Amino acid sequence: MTEQAPQMPPEQARQFAQIPIGSEPPGSTTYNESGEPIATPAISGEQLTGALLALVFGMLADRRGEHWRLTETETEQLAKTGGALMDHYMPQGGGPGTAFALCMGVALVPRLMSERAKMAEEKKKQEAAQLAQSEGQASGD
Repeated sequence: MTEQAPQMPPEQARQFAQIPIGSEPPGSTTYNESGEPIATPAISGEQLTGALLALVFGMLADRRGEHWRLTETETEQLAKTGGALMDHYMPQGGGPGTAFALCMGVALVPRLMSERAKMAEEKKKQEAAQLAQSEGQASGD
């Protein structure tokens, strides 16, 4: 049985909508058809942090319960302060590559942890079966 992907609440979707898709990293130059340079929108630390927080806490809420879901106010406050921190340590901005890498990490890590837990459970079952088999052979002798 396959698990259905969780639906993103509207307030989280709005956070993601603030990140310009296909934007270039800050400081880079793109050109229009005439060869004239055009401004490229930067992804602010606040936008990136807000989108990441919405995604992470949304996933937690889907797995652990609604008490983990951030309100819009919490997301905004955390995004503002976290964004300022990110802008301080990454003054050139993260760009879409950073956003993609962070989102991939958020998507991959829980799956890897889940797989690891399943493997550990399977190993326990195998060890229990081997122990039961060896006890059965020992009592049969």
